[in-house]
Amino acid sequence: MSRPPLSIHRPRSAPPQFVAAAAAIQGLAQTLNAPFHRRPPPGFLRGIDFYSGFDLLHAMANGMEKFHAAHGRYPDLLDPRSYPEKVFWRKFLALTKVPESGDKLAHGHFIPGQLKSVVLLPEVVWRSAVPRLPDNREIEPGWYFLKASHGSRMNAQIRFPLSAAERQELNERAARWLDHAYGYGDGEWWYSLVPRRIFLERSLSGPDPIVTWDCTVVNGVLAGVCAVKRIGLTSHIAWLREDLSVHDFQDADEYAVVSPELPKDASGFRDIVLVLARPFNFVRVDLYLVGDRIYLSEFTLSPGNALMGRPPDFDRHLSGLWKILE
Repeated sequence: MSRPPLSIHRPRSAPPQFVAAAAAIQGLAQTLNAPFHRRPPPGFLRGIDFYSGFDLLHAMANGMEKFHAAHGRYPDLLDPRSYPEKVFWRKFLALTKVPESGDKLAHGHFIPGQLKSVVLLPEVVWRSAVPRLPDNREIEPGWYFLKASHGSRMNAQIRFPLSAAERQELNERAARWLDHAYGYGDGEWWYSLVPRRIFLERSLSGPDPIVTWDCTVVNGVLAGVCAVKRIGLTSHIAWLREDLSVHDFQDADEYAVVSPELPKDASGFRDIVLVLARPFNFVRVDLYLVGDRIYLSEFTLSPGNALMGRPPDFDRHLSGLWKILE
């Protein structure tokens, strides 16, 4: 009697992003001075501490796939040289203060005592762990931002009082936000430690768009400032030097250029940014200016999730300052 043919299982080759991630993890683990061989101090974690086993491989591979799609190459974690590579490196290997990092309802903890009266927080009028907005009678009429505490791009500008249809749509959107483990799948792990809340923040500019001052600080040096005004789905951007003069390199082909009203005291503004950034060896301090008042928007640890394009000269400038990664 003839035997049935053998069915031999030949696994398909691993996707290239998994090959790249596995090679990076293996290379880092074999390096004597790598963070793999050191424990983080109390109150801090790194991506390699947060993720376990295959979760680390999957998160790094997913992040690398997005990085490749944005930049046309995989990041080199053994010898990161470009600014995006260094942002990607810090997601997995840099020490991060937990659990308050990334929490939009706790970033005020990073404002030192001497700046409490100088750097303000937008007013939060309501917060909740369930996706059910407050009754119109509970909120003063006006413009607000509905936000989630545990991630990026989860916000909506709204106006109270709400119609029944608006309320239903916003409740459904808030439910999706609260159900979303933002950042877990591709390396922005610190958001997973943030208590998931939705909240209402009073708008500082009513219905009008406002300029966000994104100030990148690298190893105690104000590396550059980006003034951003979002009008609808379009970002208007001006790249500024540390003294707030307009940089020669703009990227008008990708972004419309905004002409922001500069702070009256540029030197004082710079000093405030550096004090705010002191607990971090790398951070983007995001601020609002309303008249003479300064408001903290947030601290961003992974700007653009290492995917955002920048003028090449600005990229080289940022990377050149970032010599100490941890």
